Amino acid sequence: LNKIFIGQKILLAKERLQKFLSDTNIEKYNSVADFKGDLLDGTICFHPLHKDGYVFKGKVIANDMLNDLALIKGDFKPKGTLAISEEKPSLLQEIYVAGFPYGDSYSDTLKITKGIVSALVGIGNNASEIQIDAAIQPGNSGGPIINENGNIVGVTVASLNKEYFFESHGSIPENTNFGIKADILINFINSSNEEIQLKAPSQYKRGNNALSKSLLNSSVKILCFNN
Repeated sequence: LNKIFIGQKILLAKERLQKFLSDTNIEKYNSVADFKGDLLDGTICFHPLHKDGYVFKGKVIANDMLNDLALIKGDFKPKGTLAISEEKPSLLQEIYVAGFPYGDSYSDTLKITKGIVSALVGIGNNASEIQIDAAIQPGNSGGPIINENGNIVGVTVASLNKEYFFESHGSIPENTNFGIKADILINFINSSNEEIQLKAPSQYKRGNNALSKSLLNSSVKILCFNN
């Protein structure tokens, strides 16, 4: 088997292939949301960080192509899970983004960046998204955007296309990234046919050690192998 991509899943998030695609102003990657069953006639595998050396087969059981979300089921028990916030995001809200930027091309550890909610809408005033200034790269897509309580407020989805804006505006956009809002994620989960019991959101602010431990315990790297 040949590994054709590496990515991320945390809780019930979506994932994208690390293949560059672009429309006029958004930088995107092929998504598991485009498929059902075994991705690209290959095998989706989970690689939990707490089970070094082990992989578990996964299967896409539901998808939302409009919001680029997918439910992927795997036969293993995670060390931890993340709760989804039931509160609306707010401007200047502090957030943390976790993921595997560029897969394991330079290191296979989870990376976490920090920022704020910069806007309450996305590209074209898309009310399903928030804008954040925390750094993201290919490989972050599908990862969680959490608040100081450790609850998911969004799912990393896209960045502005730097090449397009340089050619059209003469400058390179910085720290302009987007995530699918938590309420969209909740609606997607509730509309699926799966019986999923979500974790109750935390009501208390957590320290950096607790937040990083929670993200490490709930992080699952996705691998895809072709036949």
